[in-house]
This record gives sequence, structure tokens and C-alpha cells, in this order.
Amino acid sequence: MSQATGLMSLCISASGGGYSCALQLPDGELLSDPGDGQQLAPVVARLFERADSAPTSLRELRLDLGPGSYTGLRVAVTFARTLQAFGEVEVLTATSLELLALRAWDRGLISDQVTVRPILDARRARFHHAAIQLEDRVALMEPPAAVSLEDLSHAINGDDALLVEPSVLEQVEAIAAARGCTVRTLERDRDLAGLLLDPRLGPSPPTWSRSISWAPTQTDAVHTTARKPGFTPTHARLVGRAVSLTGRRASGSSACCRSPALPRP
Repeated sequence: MSQATGLMSLCISASGGGYSCALQLPDGELLSDPGDGQQLAPVVARLFERADSAPTSLRELRLDLGPGSYTGLRVAVTFARTLQAFGEVEVLTATSLELLALRAWDRGLISDQVTVRPILDARRARFHHAAIQLEDRVALMEPPAAVSLEDLSHAINGDDALLVEPSVLEQVEAIAAARGCTVRTLERDRDLAGLLLDPRLGPSPPTWSRSISWAPTQTDAVHTTARKPGFTPTHARLVGRAVSLTGRRASGSSACCRSPALPRP
């Protein structure tokens, strides 16, 4: 489900490990590209080529902020922040858990009358989760968090419908049985970009943010260990590609200076 915004809107979802993108044209036509999981900029370039349109006409970017793949999210956020810095682009965001809940509702896996709690493997004995309700709009009742199994057990309520990633299903089923919750298996979807246009997502807070202010936290990525800030050659190449898409030129090395300080792998 999507609606024409009257703007050219680019959607990027990298939480599943690939670079799923969708481009909605001002007349509402939607072009999509599942990506190849390797690079983001070529996927975006292909979409604009298919649309026979210049990237400088882009006015809105919708971004999946995770939780999910650390590398994918870092690349997507760097790309988005660069477009925002060098082009007249408004950035809107949603979490991957909201998108996964929407996908489950649309596929009839769960009723839209219950609180949905997607649960993903955050590794290192931790679990990503959030409590989400769907009425006229998606309501994030509890924000995404990466927690221990004990803390997850305390958070789950008996009337929750659990959407559980297969890798952690066995651990969560015991909690669900004790709480009397329904459980559905959730495959992490790599093609969520089109859902960012779903009108049930907003654009009202807290589901969306009008600007990006991002730093790695335990809810942003699979790996939650502390990392030192830095700017790597990989980030510099990505900034260059994003700036080239805006059609604007950065003087000297200012592109790297203005880009966000991101953590080294």
C-alpha cells in the first residue's frame, strides 16, 4: 500500500543485509530494485535511469533505520546524510521492526487488533524487539531495544503476538508458552523499501524523524560492541557517489569534512 506524494521519493532499506530500494515518481508510479547486496549507489542510479529522471529532482528520502545489518545500515545512513547535506532532500525514517510488523499484518499472519512484538537475533545472547500496534496508523508502543533473554521475558505480555526470527525461535517459545502468547515465525525480509511509502507509517512522530541524528547504539545494529569514531576510505568513496547523485560539487576535501563521523569496522 502506498500513496502518491506529489514528490519524487527514494526509499532505502538495508536492515536485511542488502540494499533494497524503491523510487516513487510524482504521479505515484513505483519503481523497485531489490539490489545485489554489494553496493547502494549503483542501485539508486539504476532506478533514476529507469525513471528517465535526473537525481537532482529528488526531494524526499525515506530510510529504514534498523535494527539489522550493521554494515548495511551504516552505508545507508551515510548515503542519506550526504544527500541531505548536498541536496534539497527531506529525510524521513522508520524502524525495520515497524516494517516487519506491517508486512506480517498485510500477509494475514496476525490480527490487526493485537500488539505485535517482532523479535530478531541481535547476537551475543541479545534480542532486538519492540511493541507495535496498528489502528489507523502504526503506533510504536515500546521503542526498539536490544536486551538479554531475561529482560525480554519481563517485557513480553500475555496478549502480545510474537513475530520471531527462526534462529531464536527455540529460546523464545519457552517464554511464549509461559505467557500464553501466540507465536509466528518471521523471516527477515530483505525487500522492505516499498513499505516505507505506506501511509499507515506517518509521517508523524515518533514513527518518523524529520532529520537524521545517528550514532551507533545497541538498537542500531546486530553487533553492539563499542567502536571508535573515524572516517574510512570506504566512507569517502560512498560520500563521493552520493554527492555525484545530487549534481552538486564539493570544493576540495570538504565532502569528507562535512560527512558524518562513523565508526570503523
